[in-house]
Amino acid sequence: MPETAQPTIILPLDGSDLAERAKGLAVAIASRLHGRLVLVGAPEVYGLDMAWYGGAGPEVGMPMVPITDLMEEVREATADMLEQHRAEIASQGIAASTAVVDEMPARAIVQTAAAEDAWLIVLATHGLGGLSRWALGSVADKVLQTADTPVLLVRAGAEPVDPAPGHILVPLDGSALAEAVLPAVTRLAQAFGSRVTLASVSIEARLASETAEMLEAQQQAVERMTGYLARHADRLGAAGLTAGVEILAGESPAEVLLERIGRGDIDLVALTTHGRGGLSRWAYGSVADRLIRTAGTPVLVLRNRA
Repeated sequence: MPETAQPTIILPLDGSDLAERAKGLAVAIASRLHGRLVLVGAPEVYGLDMAWYGGAGPEVGMPMVPITDLMEEVREATADMLEQHRAEIASQGIAASTAVVDEMPARAIVQTAAAEDAWLIVLATHGLGGLSRWALGSVADKVLQTADTPVLLVRAGAEPVDPAPGHILVPLDGSALAEAVLPAVTRLAQAFGSRVTLASVSIEARLASETAEMLEAQQQAVERMTGYLARHADRLGAAGLTAGVEILAGESPAEVLLERIGRGDIDLVALTTHGRGGLSRWAYGSVADRLIRTAGTPVLVLRNRA
């Protein structure tokens, strides 16, 4: 999508308080980028186990509501819920529309994002437990595995989500794959005036060398990565952004990054992942998945299309 185009942002809603956490951030992004929101809802029955329907249950003998009537009822309820949100958002001067999709929630989100040529999906998630009524394994995970659109995940928690992220952390490992998230980061940072920190985790930075040769090799490895990060920081600077670099010492990228996020000055983390395979040298299970489920900040994830 050209940078000058009006970006479309997909916001799945299910009527829960959790989804409200994502809505505030989505509205702020749409406002800053002069974009439009598409509010997506899937009738609740698509997320339920309907095996009981028509069978013997606790209310044997009670007349069954025809399935077509049940479907229409929940569809109307979903449409009404989305319209209430749309009207509230529109009152703030932001373009918004609704889409009730008769599909499983993950498919509804991905299909709508593709049909709308969306720039971003903003999705609320419990992280460890699930996505409100929509379980994490059946929605957020599937969206991350299949969507070509960047996904901004907002986790449940007591801490409020900053609708204007002032500091964005971007983990890079020297690969083109990891760098693929930088255009989206640049656009967000320009919109909010965010500071960007490019970080890499280096085992060499923490090793105690036994020989002068080993020490020199370690220093060279750290210098190469520092130079690599600095070149990307310079490009961000040329785009009008304030960007810095950090070399973080440790053996486990996921744990080191979580410790860095835990210092409290990071508002958003952005990274690229193979949907099913991994994050370049950093395995998906140990880095992207760990951050998605544990980090206290929203996480912007771009799935590699290759």
